[in-house]
Amino acid sequence: MALTKQQKQEQIQALVEKMQKSKSVAFASYTGVPMAAQTELRQSLRSNGAELKVAKKTLIALAAKEAGFEGFETSVLDGQVVAAFSYEEPTAGPQALKKFAKAFKQIELQAGLFEGKSLSKAQVQELADLPPREVLLAKLLGSMMAPVSGFVGVGSNVISGFVRVLNGHKENLETAA
Repeated sequence: MALTKQQKQEQIQALVEKMQKSKSVAFASYTGVPMAAQTELRQSLRSNGAELKVAKKTLIALAAKEAGFEGFETSVLDGQVVAAFSYEEPTAGPQALKKFAKAFKQIELQAGLFEGKSLSKAQVQELADLPPREVLLAKLLGSMMAPVSGFVGVGSNVISGFVRVLNGHKENLETAA
């Protein structure tokens, strides 16, 4: 059934609000994906602070332009398109879509939006490959702690070496006396 102009405008406005509220948006084709898999994907996204929305490519393009994402082209989108809006973690949507793309060959990442810019297919793949925020923070903390722990190790080795020299000197004095 064809949408009225009013219904299209309402959908565009809803998409604009979702785009402005989300940290990233990933677009994928999903032609032929079973309904049970779609439900599982929606639940997976919801549990990670993301949302799945099906929309027409022309409405997505109009919403992206209205939301301030210049340079977004619908020509990169192919087939039926689904948008994953990531509200908490920018990688949640792309990672969920990539995970389901492995299980269902019908799903394919195609493009995305991130920090006011449009992303190519390769850039969305890179975003999907990023580890979660907690892992990145742990790696950063480990990198920051490495020089400190190395300094502590060097300092303790110098002090313990000095103590051994003094102890050896003391033992020499005792044996000489």
